[in-house]
Amino acid sequence: MGRMRGVVGRLGWRMGLLYLAHRALRAISGGWADLHCYRLLTQPVGTAALLPDRLRGPLRVRVLAADDPACAGALSQPGDLARRRARGDSCLGAFQDGRLVGYLWLCFAPFDDEETRCRFAPREGEGGAWDFDLSVAPASRGSAVFAALWDGAWAALRQGGYGWTGSRVSAFNDLSLRSHARIGARPAAAFLVLRAGGWRAVFASVRPYLRLVGRNGSYARVEVRAPGERPV
Repeated sequence: MGRMRGVVGRLGWRMGLLYLAHRALRAISGGWADLHCYRLLTQPVGTAALLPDRLRGPLRVRVLAADDPACAGALSQPGDLARRRARGDSCLGAFQDGRLVGYLWLCFAPFDDEETRCRFAPREGEGGAWDFDLSVAPASRGSAVFAALWDGAWAALRQGGYGWTGSRVSAFNDLSLRSHARIGARPAAAFLVLRAGGWRAVFASVRPYLRLVGRNGSYARVEVRAPGERPV
């Protein structure tokens, strides 16, 4: 109970109430139904390193080749590797003493998001990419891994001619939101998703605004613009 009060306190009372509704709905329905809130973030690609070399130690970040065995461990959704490879996504892995301690994926095509049923498409010609599935091993959270991953991602994006990225982050994940804010990410839109079985009702602050989709429903296109410009 004390931990939940702490989470609600950090989120503020409005988001805290949504978080309590999220927890209650999942508990009452046994996971059949859920309520979640997400933020669409955009951020410029950094030009200065976040992590000085003197603090890097044995931590190394590299882009994983498509056939690298480490890719199989760099997935929050087992079985999704083939689709990511077919789309041309790129994975960065952070290694410490030979162990994978974090990863981050980059997508350079419109990104079909299963949770919101939106197709997030960085506006053509504006140099945008999409970042997703960022994870840091529990024992390495609060360490230099997050900064090292972004240094690696920014280097790869600059090399590819990209100037900014977009991402979808849980509004209940205060730590992730604050970490992204520190590296320049800003909220561009909000999405509230009510799930019941295989159905989802999606309420958004940008088009499509309101959408009801089934398990095999189509994706609503959301054109993501450069930081500072509102999606349409």
